[in-house]
Amino acid sequence: MIEEFKKRIKGKDHYYLIGVYSNQDDIEYQFLEVALEADDLKIIEKHRFSSLDETFKSLLKKEYPILIHFDGDNVISRSTENKQGYRNSIVFKMNPDDFYFYEYHQDTQIFASLTRKKVVDDIIQILNDNDKFVVHLALGPFVLSQLFSVVNSTTLYSNFYAIKFTSEGLKSFEKTEEKNHQVYISEDTFSQNEIALIATFLEYKQGNQNIHFDHDFLNGNKEEQKYRKQFKQMSAFTIVFILLALFIGHQLLGHYIESLAQKESRYSISQQTVIEVNKLRDERVLKEKILESSGVIDSNFLTQYFVEIGNVVPESITISSIDIAPTIKKIKPNEKVNIDTKIINVIGESGNDEDFNTLVRNLRTISWVKKIEISSYTEEKTGNAFILKIKK
Repeated sequence: MIEEFKKRIKGKDHYYLIGVYSNQDDIEYQFLEVALEADDLKIIEKHRFSSLDETFKSLLKKEYPILIHFDGDNVISRSTENKQGYRNSIVFKMNPDDFYFYEYHQDTQIFASLTRKKVVDDIIQILNDNDKFVVHLALGPFVLSQLFSVVNSTTLYSNFYAIKFTSEGLKSFEKTEEKNHQVYISEDTFSQNEIALIATFLEYKQGNQNIHFDHDFLNGNKEEQKYRKQFKQMSAFTIVFILLALFIGHQLLGHYIESLAQKESRYSISQQTVIEVNKLRDERVLKEKILESSGVIDSNFLTQYFVEIGNVVPESITISSIDIAPTIKKIKPNEKVNIDTKIINVIGESGNDEDFNTLVRNLRTISWVKKIEISSYTEEKTGNAFILKIKK
């Protein structure tokens, strides 16, 4: 349904749409349940009632969000010049704060529908008392502007009004006695009683930059509806999670029992496992001793030495290598390799004596440096080559 909106509306959900239409002393309630599935809008169920009786309330059996459209004698619709204080010109001597205003703004003109807050609040309270929550509403005929771009006609009919529009926007509106007008959108047909509700739904999902309406008073309803939806989803997720955990636990328990039986069988056949464990323990002790003698497990190893030495080297000095834990003597075949874990050799080249002396002074400020010896300092073509021996 409504092919033009398939790429503009996202989600998968159900909604209750309720029209509240007053005519003199009578009020008629139009009810639609719609579903948005795979970008396809479908009317699931529709009814008309003369009161919000138990039969009507029984239709609200699911915790779907509710959208309401108000129109009729309880809603005043007017147009006025777009200027400061325009609301006072609409309500005359009445207090604007007593009304809800639903407005369609254009450059020079404003089309406004308004109703007393009590009319809206009473309906919302009835629904709240039945744990149902209104998340959006519209007043009057100007919500039909949401459909301007998808109908072929230049006139749209609601229950009480005919509104005319052009490519530039809303042109005019007037009351109508027409009751059987059909609206065609793509391949779908809607009755005059349904079209304002469909427009209200689309305005809720898509938004409309020309429509101005303060929805803040609905924030409590929106939060409650959101909470209930999340609670329902979390409850379902929790049940699935518990069942999944029980299934996985059962599978793991069977696996562990089988594994334990196999290990006990192996142990009873041979003591080879004990021998292997002792062998691995001995290897671990040996490797720990090797690591200890190499200095690898020193808390100040490699990265700290490199970083702290590099941080104090003047820019004019080039460091070619940093030899941590150097060998004590030349390595020979079949002989133990001895290293000095307390020594770091720094090899590099300095452009002048002053920078070299600065390097030595800077190195002495490092907390773990105990002594510095100059092993070599020779003049070469490109500078002064040096080797510093740092004792930790």
